[in-house]
Amino acid sequence: MSTNNSSLTKQDLFGGAISCSIPSQWRDVSAVRQVPDHQEVYQDCMTISSPAAATSADYVGTGGCLIVEILQRQDDVSDVDAAKFFFDDLADANGCASAEEHGWSILASQVVTVGSGSSSTKDDKEEDDSPQNLVPKLSETIRTACTCIGYQKIAMGRDYDFGGDRRTDQEIRIAKVELCAIRLEDVDTDLLITLTMPHVETSAGGLTDVMRIMQGESKEDGVRGDGQVLHSTLYRKILNSFSVDDWTLFA
Repeated sequence: MSTNNSSLTKQDLFGGAISCSIPSQWRDVSAVRQVPDHQEVYQDCMTISSPAAATSADYVGTGGCLIVEILQRQDDVSDVDAAKFFFDDLADANGCASAEEHGWSILASQVVTVGSGSSSTKDDKEEDDSPQNLVPKLSETIRTACTCIGYQKIAMGRDYDFGGDRRTDQEIRIAKVELCAIRLEDVDTDLLITLTMPHVETSAGGLTDVMRIMQGESKEDGVRGDGQVLHSTLYRKILNSFSVDDWTLFA
């Protein structure tokens, strides 16, 4: 079965004030449920009617989710701490156990400059891989971006049963989380771009390789050979295409 996300389509967000490229088969979640005004949410929810009869040409959704959020700037959070701050806040919202209970784990984080003012003279392929060019179309002004990559154990489904009691039997899935907080000090805003991808890898021992990493029994550092965060190809493509087209959005 294919989970190819190579085909991306430009999507207008927040009434066209922001745009970025998103996998073509991902759907706007606001079409099926209410989404807060400060968020845009797209999710890969494609399925096939009979997985057992699927061929290599069939596509089964990954369950991946992209969230773009416009948040009040956290003035008391430094750039160095910003990625962890927002990652921890997301873990809390997802109902994760504490970090000490291996509910989440950050593999790597970094602080980089973004925007067309930070572009180098390298060729296009090298620029796409450069952390300084993660968000080259953001603006002509150099901005600060704080990014990280990690894993979270997320409770899936309803938080409460139909009687109003909190559920204790929810399915728990491990998800890979890639996060970028763009710090827009001049408009008093933190712009958050988060990609969450459920992790399905299993091993014969019963624990996934990711669980071993989260429990400290195995190591994955999440960085490239040059010491920069190893973001996925899909996430880099989303960030590379990300553009603020109307700055009055933050007025």
